[in-house]
Amino acid sequence: MTLVWSSSLDSWQVLKLELQLEAEVIYASSGEVVLVTPHSDSVLTLVSRTRSLKLTLYPDRNAVRWDSPEEYGFEQIPEDTTSLALTLMQRLRR
Repeated sequence: MTLVWSSSLDSWQVLKLELQLEAEVIYASSGEVVLVTPHSDSVLTLVSRTRSLKLTLYPDRNAVRWDSPEEYGFEQIPEDTTSLALTLMQRLRR
């Protein structure tokens, strides 16, 4: 599902919504629970049964840093955040 941009939503807010929607799709299709937990305005975690991924917004770079126990990286936030939400969920579920 793709969200339509609203002038009141910035790309980080839209990405958080996309991640929540993707977590619901995963649950509906497989029964796997993925929690999307905000810790502040710029940090949230994705948690599955066996893994976690911390996401931190870098607004000056329009990017998200993702951290797992084994690695980290940066992803630009595209205008269409759906692809980034899918990529991050795939990284979590590896």
